Parts: sequence; structure tokens; C-alpha cells
Amino acid sequence: MIDKILYQNKQAFQNDKDIPENQKVTDLNMNEIKKVVNNNAEELNSTNEKVALGFKSAFTYKGSVNTYEDLNSIEAINGYIYTVNDEGKNYVYNGQNWIEYNVNINITSIQKEVNELNNKINAIKTIKFESSTITTENEISQNTDYEVPQYSLNTDSLSIYFEGNKLIKNINYIEVDTTHIQFKDWDVPVGSNLEIIIRKEEE
Repeated sequence: MIDKILYQNKQAFQNDKDIPENQKVTDLNMNEIKKVVNNNAEELNSTNEKVALGFKSAFTYKGSVNTYEDLNSIEAINGYIYTVNDEGKNYVYNGQNWIEYNVNINITSIQKEVNELNNKINAIKTIKFESSTITTENEISQNTDYEVPQYSLNTDSLSIYFEGNKLIKNINYIEVDTTHIQFKDWDVPVGSNLEIIIRKEEE
């Protein structure tokens, strides 16, 4: 931390108007010195904080707020960056305070990438599995249509299990249409346990 001049501003007391300005030190001179030194100290402290922060943590752009005061309501951690809209400035949290972040970064570009990523995430389809368990009451004859719950044809969305064993498409059964299959060249006996699992994708 850079020390600052802490004395109170000086007031005129013994300024002799007959002495030339370049031969005396006045209250205005002392106050000007104080102002310049303190401004430089604040700027240097701010710069040191930014440099130290750059080594301590990664920066994460979190979005924007309307005013600087809105930053005080945010539960932030080191490296969080927000844009303050009414100032058009970026501020980064250093663990204790919000300080102006002047590095030239394209917030618009970053926000565009974030939006594109969110769109891709939202476009990921939800996958559901619907399962039906059947104990056959009649023999299912080979190579004849057998009705099953609706599925998507030729997308591997349908799985058939016979007595706990998965059947192989085009070897043990074939898909006929979106609600029928055929057991290929073999009869399914009475009392057989079939499990039909259908994978469905939802937006």
C-alpha cells in the first residue's frame, strides 16, 4: 500500500502578498502537492491491485449491471468481471473491492460466444426411455407382424429383450413399420418374457 499525505488542507495564515510567488510556499502550494501526491498514490495502488489480481486468479466475465452500486449486491469471488452499463466500464473483483478493469477486451464478442454456447446447450435433446414388459399369452408366429409401442424406424431407438437377453435387429427380428416388428424365422413361445425399450428424443 502506497502511503498518502494525511494532513488536513492548509489555510492561508501568513501569506505575504509583498513576497514574489516564486519565493514563498503558500497554502495553495501545499494543498496542490498533497493532491498530486495522493492522486498518484491512488493510481499506483490501483495498478498494483490489478497486477496482483492478474497473478492470483483467472478472470471470469459474469455479465452486466446498470450501476456501480448494483455491484455491492453481488456475491462475487476473485476475478469476477462485470460491465457497469451507465458508465460503459468494466469492473473486476479483487477479493475485497471492485476496481476498474481497463484491459481492452471485447465484451460484445464474449457475450456473443456465451449466447451461442447457451443456444447449443438448449438445443441438446432430452433422451427418455420407455419400457414395456410383456408375458406372452399366445405364441407369436415367426415372420408375422407383432404390434409394439410406437418408435422411430431405422434409428436404433427400439430394443427388444427376450428372457433378459437383447435380440439382434435383422437377425432375431426385423422392423416393419413404426408400430410393428417381426420375429425372424422363430416362434416366440407362450409365457415368454419380452421387454420392449424405446428411446425417445425430446426438444
